[in-house]
Formats: sequence, C-alpha cells, structure tokens
Amino acid sequence: MRKTLLSSFAIIVMSLSAFAQEYTIPLREDLAKKQDTEERLSQPAMRGQNMVELPFIDDFSQDHFPGNADGNTVLWEDMFTTIHTSFGIAPPSVGVAVFDGMNEFGQAYDPDNGNTNGHADVLTSMPLDLEGKVNVVLSFFYQPEGYGEAPEPADSLVLQFYDPGLDQWTNRWHATGSGLIPYVPVFLTVQEQFLQNGFQFRFRNYGRLTGALDQWSIDWVYLDENRSVDDEAITDVGFAEPVYSFLSSDYVSIPWDHYTPSASENTIIQKDVVLRNNRIQGALISESGYSVDFNGAEIASFIDSQSPSIPAESNEAITQEVNQSPNSFVFPTSVSDTTAQFEVEFYFQTSPDLHDDNNHLSFTQVFSNYYAFDDGQADNAYGIQNFNGSGKVAFQFDIFETDTVKAVDMFFLYQGGAALEDQLFFLTIWEENNDAPGEIHYQDLTSRLVDFDDQGGFVRYALQDTVILEANTSYFFGWVQPDAISLNIGNDLSAMLNSQRLYFDIGSGWQPSSYEGTIMLRPVFPPVEELMVGLEEAQLEQLDIWPNPAQNTFQISGEIPRGAVARLMDLQGRVVSSEQLFTSPHLLDVSFTSEGLYLVEITTPSGSRSIKKIVIDR
Repeated sequence: MRKTLLSSFAIIVMSLSAFAQEYTIPLREDLAKKQDTEERLSQPAMRGQNMVELPFIDDFSQDHFPGNADGNTVLWEDMFTTIHTSFGIAPPSVGVAVFDGMNEFGQAYDPDNGNTNGHADVLTSMPLDLEGKVNVVLSFFYQPEGYGEAPEPADSLVLQFYDPGLDQWTNRWHATGSGLIPYVPVFLTVQEQFLQNGFQFRFRNYGRLTGALDQWSIDWVYLDENRSVDDEAITDVGFAEPVYSFLSSDYVSIPWDHYTPSASENTIIQKDVVLRNNRIQGALISESGYSVDFNGAEIASFIDSQSPSIPAESNEAITQEVNQSPNSFVFPTSVSDTTAQFEVEFYFQTSPDLHDDNNHLSFTQVFSNYYAFDDGQADNAYGIQNFNGSGKVAFQFDIFETDTVKAVDMFFLYQGGAALEDQLFFLTIWEENNDAPGEIHYQDLTSRLVDFDDQGGFVRYALQDTVILEANTSYFFGWVQPDAISLNIGNDLSAMLNSQRLYFDIGSGWQPSSYEGTIMLRPVFPPVEELMVGLEEAQLEQLDIWPNPAQNTFQISGEIPRGAVARLMDLQGRVVSSEQLFTSPHLLDVSFTSEGLYLVEITTPSGSRSIKKIVIDR
C-alpha cells in the first residue's frame, strides 16, 4: 500500500512556536491512499482466503494486504496500516507496516478534535489453524517514531490474541510510547488455550486521532510451530534499503531528451545495494546481480561473480557494477524518441534463508519530460509562515541540456478542506549564485492559486512566457508568496536533499533549509499535454465584455476560470491596470484612462490566454 509518514502536526507546531517561519506539518488527509483503498475494495476476489497456512511470515517487502495487484497471498484482513519502504530507521528488512491516526481511506479518525486520543489503526491476521500444533511462537520487531512523529508516553502499541472458542480478544503484549529507539525484537509463546482452528492475532495502536501522529512501525512478523522464545534468531538475509535510480546524479528521473545525448555520462558507474543479515552467524552470498526489462522483455542481465560474506546481525553494502566493465550498461536510447520506462530488479541467493520475498528488490526508471528528485509520494508538507512582506522558497535543479522549460509540476497537500485554495503565489525561477538563488530568470506576470489533484498527485502549472534554460547550469525553481500562510508543498523523506538544495527567504535574505526531505516540484520540458489548457481556453473565448464602447466601467461575464486575471493594455502593450477576477460578472473601473482603443488580456494560472478589444468613449 502507498506510503504515509510525517514530522509534526501543524496545530501543535504553531501553538509551540507561534513565530516559526520554516516548518513541516503531517498529513491530515491522504487522497492517494484513499484511491488505493477504493481500488482494492473493488476487487472482491482478492479480499482474502478463509485460512492461511503456517509458517506465517510477512516482512512487508511485498504486498500481502487485501486486493494487492501482485496476486500475493493475503495475510491480513484489513488495510488501516500502511506499507512503507523508507519510514523505519535500520529495519530488519526493507518495508515496514506503519501505525498512526489515519484510517484506511487516508482520513484522520477524528479530524476536528486535536485532543482526541483513542484506538486508531489495527492490523489483523487472517485466521490460522493451530489445532494440534506444538511450541508455537510469534515474533516481530517494532520501533516508535522512525522518520515520523514520536508517540507520547501515554500512547501504546498493543498485541492481542483471538480465542475462537470464547469469541474474544485478549491482550498479550504492549509497549508504551517513547522517542526513537532501534528496532526491538519480541518473541512470545502462543499459549495452549489459543491453539485452535480460527486463531488470529492483531496489533493496535493508541494515540491521537487527528492525522498521521504518534507513529509506530513493525517488521518481520513470524508465526510458526516448533520454535523457542529463547532462540531469538531469524534465519534470514534480505535487502535493507530501497533503490530508486541508475542515474549518475541524485535525480530519480530526467527528461528522455536530456538523457539520450550523454547516456553514458548520465548513467551511474556503480550502485551499492544494502543487505541485512538477521542471522546469528555470518552469511555467504553465493550469487547476486540484476536485470533490466523494457516493455515486459528482458534487455539486460548481469551476475556478480564475487561471493561476499555479511557478518551476523549487521548490514553490508554490495557493489553492483553498472556502467563499468564488465557490465558497461546504459539504457538503450534507440527504444523511443520521447519517453521510456525500464524495470530494474536486484536479486541475491544465500543459504540457509527462511524467507525469499526480500531477496528481490526492484524500481522503475522513468524517463519522461521532467526532472525529479522525489519518488512521487508526499510524506509530510513543507512551508513558510508568519513573516512580514513576501516570502520566497527555492529549490535547486541542475539542467543537462539547453531547452525551453514549459511548466512546473507542484504537489500541494490537501489537508481535509483547509482553505489553501485561496492562497496566491508567483511561480519564479532564479539563476544560481554561489549555490544559492541569485537574479530572477523568470517570474509570473499574474499570480497563481494553490490547487490540488483530486487523486493526490501533482498539478501542472504552465509558464506564462517562453523561458530557455542553458545546459550544465543550475537554476532554482520555486515561488514568491504575498501572504504569510504556509502553502503546504509535499515533502518526500525518501530523499534527503533539502539541506543541500532548498532555500527560503522571509525578508532577511536567503537561508538554507534546516528540514530533512525533498520538496516536491518538477521542472517540465516539451512536450506538454494540450489537455492541460484546452478546457480553460474554451472558457476564456466564451467570456463577454460589456458595454463596448465603455465610458467609466465595463464588466466581464461568463464562466470565469478560477485564478483568472484581467490586464488592460494600450496598443503599445503597456499595462494600464491589472486585477484578479473573482466573481461573474466582474466590474472593472476605467475612469482614470483616456479615450481610445485598448486590449483586455485574460489569463489563467495554467497559461491559457484570451485577448479582446474594447473602446473607451466618453
């Protein structure tokens, strides 16, 4: 399931630091998770089985939740928790299940009361038949906080066992809230009274119900017979960290047209993949490598001839050669003229190995028409607030090829109906000056309005002018905002680049950010989809100006797109007046102008434009 994590809750941050200018806030609503759950619920055939067999193992490196698209065995009855690949800090294997105060539809359990505490997420196993089993042990690892928000001492994570004979749940274990600690192993005997057909177990967290707060994660859940609680060992080796890209830069994606001219230079020489040995003895990796697929067909495959050894209960990085002998791999540039997408999968073999779900690790290398450092999923939100004058936010991008930038994709976080839709900003590109923003290279002529994608994704803002960027040059992309209210741009914690590339200015000059993560905006180069502006252009053509000729006032009426701006210009192109259109009809005062022919230019935040003539005659 889609990942979800955060740092701190907006209301709490504001109450503790009313004068904070730079801050992050957690999710109160996650539209992408809502869509994911709805898609799963639409697949009743994959909702689950009546019973699962021992051993029960889930390290969350694969999706075993109801309705998973991979057809994996369903191990859990519900979808309240979230599988996350970069939430836990040094987990037993890549992928953990996260507990917080948001339900399976990405909504806070109690969004209106910040002081509400109660039972929040639950993770319930499918039924198991334990009748006649002996020495049954359940083990797992847990961690409070991770890269999220720490649970309070009054919060808890609870494990319960289900007795099908009595039809009741019994508390078996719990942990109280705390700050970050390493993952803690827990080994528990399943008592004889629970050794029945239909046994289940479930985890529950208790904490605040107003969003992704008071967070816990669990990993490597393992239930089987013929085990001992004294043998605290997991005979497993697995991938410990995700991999996102084969690019030589920090980008996870660049435009295909910017990759192909220098494909070899843009492909990484080596890639380190991190393995975790959870055994109490060293582990010999007998074979490892990776493959690359395009359109479902394998186009490359490489085997590492080395046999590294990983010490007991430790992590070890294994270096895979990419664009270097003997592999010398680059993504083939002949497969497409515009965009391309490749599936890369790493693997390894070792023995003994209890669980092979985590012996494979994959990512999708996307080449589209944008530069991206983020993985496309917001973990919390970043913003500036409580400043005088205007505020500025800028993030550095390195451009590889001379090209015309057409738009910027921005991921603003919808927070349960918060009134951010009325907030204005001016999209801006700065030149680089000593690794900080310098002179303005481009700025909107008219303001934009914060907008949200109804499925929890990016919104594309077309530039209002032609802007050429030079090859091998850095530029800062961001915005200037007139109001001291956070715009809540998405922040991705799978990449930690804000401290290197993010700057903000609250009136005292540019300062580097002090927050972890990578804010989510992406420069877009040709081609830009016509669908983005077609509807608004049709709306603009239907607008009416009346009366014409006009004396001291005239009105614009019709279906006015949200955020549209009208500018009155003389025939030399000089702007006489400019104002945003909020209502229809919208009355404009021209009593201060002289008589003659004028142009009325109406533009929208996406770049759509219509020009109409008006005569002022007194």
